[in-house]
Amino acid sequence: MTASSPFALGNVRWFLVFRVLANARYYYPVFAKLFLDLGLSITQFNILNATWAATIVLAEVPSGALADIVGRRNLVLTAALLMLLELAVLLIAPIDGGWTLVLLVAVNRIASGLGEAAASGADEAVAYDTLQAHGLEQEWPRVLEILTRFTAVGFFFAMITGGMVYDLDLANHAWHWLGGNGELTRADIVKIPVWLTLVHAIIVTIAATRMKEPPGFERQPMRWSAVRSSFQQMLKAGQWTLNHRFVLFVIIAGLLLDAFGRQVVVLASEYLDIIGYPASLLGVVFASLSLMGLLYGKLGKWMATRLTPLQNLLILAAILVVGLAGLGFAWQYVGVFFLVLATSMMTLVAFFQSHYLNREVDSRQRATVLSFKGLAINLGYGTIGLTHTLILFLLGVYYPDASDDVLLTRSFFFFPFIFLIALAVLLLAGRRFIRQKEKISYAG
Repeated sequence: MTASSPFALGNVRWFLVFRVLANARYYYPVFAKLFLDLGLSITQFNILNATWAATIVLAEVPSGALADIVGRRNLVLTAALLMLLELAVLLIAPIDGGWTLVLLVAVNRIASGLGEAAASGADEAVAYDTLQAHGLEQEWPRVLEILTRFTAVGFFFAMITGGMVYDLDLANHAWHWLGGNGELTRADIVKIPVWLTLVHAIIVTIAATRMKEPPGFERQPMRWSAVRSSFQQMLKAGQWTLNHRFVLFVIIAGLLLDAFGRQVVVLASEYLDIIGYPASLLGVVFASLSLMGLLYGKLGKWMATRLTPLQNLLILAAILVVGLAGLGFAWQYVGVFFLVLATSMMTLVAFFQSHYLNREVDSRQRATVLSFKGLAINLGYGTIGLTHTLILFLLGVYYPDASDDVLLTRSFFFFPFIFLIALAVLLLAGRRFIRQKEKISYAG
């Protein structure tokens, strides 16, 4: 039986619910502050966040391969349960709890990394293979368009709400309006964003249980042979990716664009403070940016179906370069425009990667290859982070009397040059393949 619309398929609808709510987390606008308010030092926070990144890198591809063997739906459900676990341990973590707090946050970070790795590729594979089984794979850009819109709305709501419930003055006003006595303290409200996100986690788990394996998928029982097969699948998919240069090109191009944009996101609060915005407005700024996803969904669909991959890459590269170049000037207030340029294109990067990779990859190894994409993005982010640390160190040696703010803004001037050199190397390495794709007008 063939469905008339992709949204008539249960797997597609539940995929949208899963992806939107799993990413709309109320503690994002106060992420670092929340952990510090719990009692971590900045050093402990950085180490534990590095643990999170390392967990994703180590688990990304094995989990994707395992999804192709034992079932994508099973990995999606595992991700949902890990989301429940990461939030639960944070809720029971004692404030200023010393090593008990550190250990529980470590469990939180590891569970979060494992959950992200488990969901990466598996959720998309369930939805895309379901479309393919019903002859609707050409509708995938439409699904991505709707996903982008819903994600923008969900992220906007979570950012605004998370910032509001963490505002101590606002919380006390609400408390007194409700008839409460006394004054609330930071300890009283520090976990409210986590409790709100737990509601999302419960719905995410329900969505995962409602998903079904796509028609025609045959999973293996969870035995040692399945684990061994997952590593064989990794090697097979890796060899396939290396032999399909367009897929490899899409993964590397996405790595390059996303890495620079993600580094700017990490530094956004410091940059906003430098150009005259209080850090408290970070949630409002990024909530506003998320609303641009309402535009990017339709724009991404049009670009993906009308322009070639090379044209789309060059457009995104131009947007990123202008944004990166403008950041270095740190113009008061108007500098936020360049922050928007340097970060907002990340939504289109994710859109195009999903569109091109799902179209090219065979169903039997879809989750594995998509997990290579996630692995590449995290490795790219780590590499540009280390590169930026080195730039700041060298600038500090050259300008020993400069303030941290000055060093940060000056470091941004290096970003467009590094990006353009890396892009040139990528284009030169793939020029023969790109020329072939342009020759056949490889759009859509």
